[in-house]
Amino acid sequence: MKQILNVENDNINAFLTERMLRDVCVVHTAEDEPEMYQLLSSQPISLVLMDIHLGEDKADGTQLLQQLREDPRYSHLPIIAVTAYAMPGDEDRFLAMGFNAYLAKPFLQEDLEMLVKTLAV
Repeated sequence: MKQILNVENDNINAFLTERMLRDVCVVHTAEDEPEMYQLLSSQPISLVLMDIHLGEDKADGTQLLQQLREDPRYSHLPIIAVTAYAMPGDEDRFLAMGFNAYLAKPFLQEDLEMLVKTLAV
């Protein structure tokens, strides 16, 4: 079963995502940048779900995306922007930044499953 990383600081959202994907893949959750790198280096991660807003005192998902894209170990990983930013143009903006896909919160289980099944390497 594929393993994915969910970078999400909200425990309820993390729990819901894990429940939605329990039949599709193994979900590892990181609340912040150090935890993200620890899991990336210790698990065979095939996709990242990246929350954009991870808290006021932490790097946001766009900063983490840039770090991962610049790191040869992780530059190939598909990364999905998972965000409450859902205004016209937001999807295009996130895709232009280098995300492979965009998923607006709240999302449907079917949409999440389809993206994971399609993009997980």
